[in-house]
Amino acid sequence: MCELARTLLAEKLIDDFYEDDLRPRNTLDAVKKEWTEELKQLLPEEKWMLLYLFESQTMEECGKELRRFADFVAKLLMDGTHVKQDGAVVADDDEG
Repeated sequence: MCELARTLLAEKLIDDFYEDDLRPRNTLDAVKKEWTEELKQLLPEEKWMLLYLFESQTMEECGKELRRFADFVAKLLMDGTHVKQDGAVVADDDEG
């Protein structure tokens, strides 16, 4: 049950991140389209497929990494762990 709760929390963190993102999604899409067009102009047409393959693999890997990070944060939240500013991880001490 804990694993399911952590997975759901991780997905919620990802959803919240994209909903609360400061940069509007349409702005990111416009930048991505502009960069793609610039790269297409620099590459011969027979190499465009490599550009699309690179783009799709990059998106897939970024998605995996985002899910791993969200799962890590969800685990910290569920374990009641706090991270100090120096990066040290400290568990909650409810006994004292």
